[in-house]
Amino acid sequence: MILAGLLIGPAIFSKLNLGGFQGLIHPTEAEMDVLQSFSQVGVVFILFSSGLETDFGELKKSGLAATAIACAGVIVPIALGTIGALCFMGGFGAAADSDKLLNALFVGCILAATSVGITVETLRELGKLSTRVGTTVLSAAIIDDVIGIIALSLLTGLKGGGNIGLTLLKAVGFFVFTVGIGLLLRLLFKWLVKKYPHKRRTSIFAFAMCLIYAYCAEKFFGIAAITGGYMAGLMLSGLADTSFVDRKVIVSGYMIFTPIFFAYIGISADFGSFQLADLGFALVFVLLGVIGKIVGCGGVARLFKFNGRESATIGCGMIARGYQDGWRK
Repeated sequence: MILAGLLIGPAIFSKLNLGGFQGLIHPTEAEMDVLQSFSQVGVVFILFSSGLETDFGELKKSGLAATAIACAGVIVPIALGTIGALCFMGGFGAAADSDKLLNALFVGCILAATSVGITVETLRELGKLSTRVGTTVLSAAIIDDVIGIIALSLLTGLKGGGNIGLTLLKAVGFFVFTVGIGLLLRLLFKWLVKKYPHKRRTSIFAFAMCLIYAYCAEKFFGIAAITGGYMAGLMLSGLADTSFVDRKVIVSGYMIFTPIFFAYIGISADFGSFQLADLGFALVFVLLGVIGKIVGCGGVARLFKFNGRESATIGCGMIARGYQDGWRK
């Protein structure tokens, strides 16, 4: 789907001299806004479905490991990215310049991100989402995203552009809000299922809860909408009609929203300002990002008694990159 987006969009062919051919579609800004909105719904549905499918037992077992893995998945890539950036800025001596050091840390911080939507959909299509490793990767990716946003806020705060205290308060407030309100909504959902089992209204209730959580997460707490979608699914997991609702979500997603999310990544790619001289920089940082996740996340997973193959899988599962609106903002 991502490759399809690259092939039909202007990203590749606009740079080639093919008799004026510059791709099959050339979306206007307004059209890109529509695609972006549909893609956001798609990735929210992916995470909502993942929440519905989450096994609370496995989630509890992987909680500590997932948190440690997420922390390593932020710290190690930031360290490697900062070192790499300093090398391109003239060497480690550049760290004496506070502006250059902050810029290097910012570049390193970018490597901390994990695209939860891509990771989750890949695990689902492989049939591994509900396994011990899949649950650990999903939990770690969610935590990684929140920690990464806090780290980014800290850096912008050091440059006078953010408030780390407010960011932390919002992150805590988000989880208090989602769990507190979620328990009440879970009781209401159980009542609806008991009164109207396998009826459309239970699915409508679940979809509404998902979208409200996604909206509140981003609008009021500065947390990615996809995290709100996941928490909504988690609050409704393990109930009588959960699998019924999950089927509705998966079908709705695959009919239009999920393919648009992945295709949009390719369509929105812009290589217009990319120069051949940038290739070395790009390759180095791709390599550092991959090494940082595999060594950081995979190494910590090994400490939590995951075998070598499982540790490598967890490390690879945390590598994914893609378009994420929260990080773009």
